[in-house]
Amino acid sequence: MSIYDKPVTSLTTSDLQELLDDDAVENVRLEFKLKDPDKDETLKKLSSFANTFGGYLIIGALADSSSGRLQGLPGIKPISGFKQRIAQWCYESISPPIQPYVSDPIKSPNDPSKVCYVIYVDESQEAPHFLNSRRGVYVRTDEFSQRFEPKLATFNEIQHLANRRSLAEEQRKHLLRRSHERFNEFVWLFYPSYKKTTQPIGATLKIVISPVYPVRPLIQHDKLQSLMRDISVQQRRVEFPSSHLDRSCQHESIIILDTRGRFEFIEANIWGQFCYAREVEGQGNVGNYVHVQQLVGALLLYLEHARRMLLEVGFDGTLRFAVGLERVLKRPFFITGYAGQVEKCGCSILDDEIAFQQDCSSEEFRSSRDRIAVELLRTIFYAVNWPEGVADEASIAGILEMGYKFNLWKPTK
Repeated sequence: MSIYDKPVTSLTTSDLQELLDDDAVENVRLEFKLKDPDKDETLKKLSSFANTFGGYLIIGALADSSSGRLQGLPGIKPISGFKQRIAQWCYESISPPIQPYVSDPIKSPNDPSKVCYVIYVDESQEAPHFLNSRRGVYVRTDEFSQRFEPKLATFNEIQHLANRRSLAEEQRKHLLRRSHERFNEFVWLFYPSYKKTTQPIGATLKIVISPVYPVRPLIQHDKLQSLMRDISVQQRRVEFPSSHLDRSCQHESIIILDTRGRFEFIEANIWGQFCYAREVEGQGNVGNYVHVQQLVGALLLYLEHARRMLLEVGFDGTLRFAVGLERVLKRPFFITGYAGQVEKCGCSILDDEIAFQQDCSSEEFRSSRDRIAVELLRTIFYAVNWPEGVADEASIAGILEMGYKFNLWKPTK
């Protein structure tokens, strides 16, 4: 069923019709509700999804009371501010808060004057999630009723939820560590011949984008290989990643190594992690330096490629952006002006490496790529002693415009 393969914000009437055609039955990750449930019931259901395996609540759906089989999608009347209401409930009344993903009103297949809503909650590694006012922890089970529903968790179940968080955190750290090790191996094997030098690689930008809690593979390896072949972004009128480069299969990953146009490493894995690394140090009349327009253009390029990939993978949840700049000690940052002159704008005087992380929802990433880019660049430029670059809205807009122009993208409004 395509409902499991798409972000809820992309679901359409035909996707709901597919549930009917497939005789969908309620299960541990799927529940139907004919009417809009009240606050207490909604919070129990959504928190139980988060505490168990994640899942979908479809409102405006009629199910058989004994078997849970979907019988129709009569829909309900549109509710003003429905998405905001659900988000507010989950933020104010669940501890720690959970992030619900709520569809826009979807026209009912049975009655075009009515709509259905789909609410998705990911399996949470911040569990256990408690309902406020001492109402306990709920998990999703059919232990007693033979119908899946929320029930209060036992002490052992609460302990299990707490342990699950640490396992997912370890998995994310393992994937991140493996990507860094693969990039280092790439440098060791190929950089000397790429630069015809025995010198180490220069200043390097690394960006890794992944689910905060990678609890299960999101895509099969063969489909990932196809996506890495089919999805590209234009930079300077050239596709990225270039179709001329080899896509190599490694354990759980597809990797692209570019030693032709630039020294660059690209990795996507089945857990929904995307890793990009590129040397950003150049040479000129001013010596070795980091070119700001190229740095901003690369960051925007990587964010856009990962955004498109995640749209196809269909991930809904919290993402972590791990950003690193390495070998930047006393490397000046330069901007190239309109007349070709260069202007020094920053330099790290003590730190050779800059590393930081930032989280946001997948929905925010889909809709606000440039805002996320600004937050990442703000941290970078403060770290290299150039706060003026992001001092105000005009400065920030100018920095983004530099990246757009370097990439030869259409200017922002």
